[in-house]
Amino acid sequence: MKTKKLKLKFAPPLSILSVFLTLLLWYLLSEDGLKIIGAIKFPPPTQVFESVEFLGFKIFTDIFATTARVLFGLIVGTILGCVVGAMIVFSRRTGEFLNPIIESSRPVPVIAMIPFFLMWFGIEEPGKLLLVTIGVFMIVVVNVSEAIRNVPKLYIQAAKTLGASTNIIRRRIIFPAVIPALIGPLRVAVALTFTLVVAAEFMGAQSGIGYRILEARRLFNPQVILLGIIQLGILASIFDAILQRSMARVTRWSGRESK
Repeated sequence: MKTKKLKLKFAPPLSILSVFLTLLLWYLLSEDGLKIIGAIKFPPPTQVFESVEFLGFKIFTDIFATTARVLFGLIVGTILGCVVGAMIVFSRRTGEFLNPIIESSRPVPVIAMIPFFLMWFGIEEPGKLLLVTIGVFMIVVVNVSEAIRNVPKLYIQAAKTLGASTNIIRRRIIFPAVIPALIGPLRVAVALTFTLVVAAEFMGAQSGIGYRILEARRLFNPQVILLGIIQLGILASIFDAILQRSMARVTRWSGRESK
């Protein structure tokens, strides 16, 4: 009986070097190193580590709250965007009805809706989740509809010639062809989601990384602000890596190179 060997993938040496050089530059510029920038303007590593000890378990509750909001917005916004984007292309009447609404709303920054969300929902959770979901939806719905329209007509005509039904064409040709085209937009959606979550937590929350950054600004704790920025960067990188790995597995047939 053959056993599969577990392959461990390590970060490329240049990636490790870039992270090391970034940390070294941080150390040298701060008061821990060459004292080029004062601690108030640019907290040194020692102060950031002290803020980790000061916050304690609050760090984990903030990460959990922010991650939950990001996941909700990504999942719900992506599902709705895929469904509505497909409906716009496959149903002429649906497209004629929804296109003016989506095209007129898409250029408007979702953050501009924050005052209305505060009036409608106060600082309750539904307002934050809706803000993030709408932002993701707007990215996904446009890219899905365009990806479907860009599927080569030759594939569809060949399938029809072989007697394939409409459902089979959509399931076996159109949807698989659309998935690789969504990798880039979904990565953009992940980055936007974190931006919107932080903005949502700024407008009123009792937990979350954005809330902790806002609290630190009011209390003038720059080290906590920098810690929050580092947390957001790490979380966003983790989400992006998971997305890329997942999409690479789904699209192995396409021959697309993954990182």
